[in-house]
Amino acid sequence: MWYSDMFNSSKGINYRIFKTSFSLESYLLNLPFKYLKYFCRFRTCNIKLPVEVGRWYNIPRENRVCKICSKNEIGDEFHYLFICNDPIISQSRMSYIPLYFYRNPNVYKFEQLFNTKNKMKWIKLCRFIKNIIERVSSPG
Repeated sequence: MWYSDMFNSSKGINYRIFKTSFSLESYLLNLPFKYLKYFCRFRTCNIKLPVEVGRWYNIPRENRVCKICSKNEIGDEFHYLFICNDPIISQSRMSYIPLYFYRNPNVYKFEQLFNTKNKMKWIKLCRFIKNIIERVSSPG
């Protein structure tokens, strides 16, 4: 039941990548709260990314583009994690994410990064996510 509901939801696109079984996620037990809140918000798209804000206003998905870079791509989680060329996001990406993940990014690497068992990778990812959230919230 949960899987079919998730599979049929437009909001569940990325969630389907991360969640393959109905079980407790280990990051919920292993990440300090100050990082966990950013990770959870990003993973559930509980942030004001263009892809989410556009959904609230019934803007067609293809028109929900990133406003802080020159790529003219949909402003979703994948874009900000791996592609956005905004200087602040790019610098933060290089500081917190191993090159392997953002060189030739793909859905498999996206899944690997979010399902890591390495606590330090999670913490660095959370720091990067915090920077993304702050940058998207105040692009000026």
